Amino acid sequence: MNKRRLTVIGITGGIASGKSTLLGYFQSAGVPGIDCDRIVHQMLRRGTRVYSEIVAVFGEGYLDRRGELDRRRLGRTVFSDRSARRKLERIVHPAVFASIARQTVAYRRRGYRVIAVDIPLLFETRSARGVDVIAVAYVPRAVQVRRLRQRGWTVSEALARIRAQWSLDWKRRHADKVFDMRRSLRQIRWEVRQWVRKMK
Repeated sequence: MNKRRLTVIGITGGIASGKSTLLGYFQSAGVPGIDCDRIVHQMLRRGTRVYSEIVAVFGEGYLDRRGELDRRRLGRTVFSDRSARRKLERIVHPAVFASIARQTVAYRRRGYRVIAVDIPLLFETRSARGVDVIAVAYVPRAVQVRRLRQRGWTVSEALARIRAQWSLDWKRRHADKVFDMRRSLRQIRWEVRQWVRKMK
């Protein structure tokens, strides 16, 4: 087994702030990436343990005609009811972090020196202590709202999701590196490569 130290970059931000785009740039710079949103999407599919637990807690009224979870309807409930959101988080979060841990161990065994993990609720879940450096994908709230509106959300739905997370202004003050996702894609890509080069 390779004993070199593995540096874990925790990528975070807010909804619609560009976290997945930023993770993609780290991957293009040669840094393997773990995407929490992708993990969650897979875990919510019909037939998984997480799916079964969600249906048991929230009921079959949150299934569509194909028997899959109606994620938008579930989202409306959990983002308007803090108690419901806590119930969902107690089901989903342990499974997600277990998956991250397994993938991190696998990368370490393969000898990687740096990996990036996109964790939307890095601060909210007290997961910052599990990473070595924190990179925040930042945009102003108005940009978040505009992007969510473009995805088909109403203003009230967009604001409910934004307010469910800690503010991006707070997060950028507690980051090791802030990427302004309003900049050109070429500029962001260059910043990522420069930062990765220093870490390696």
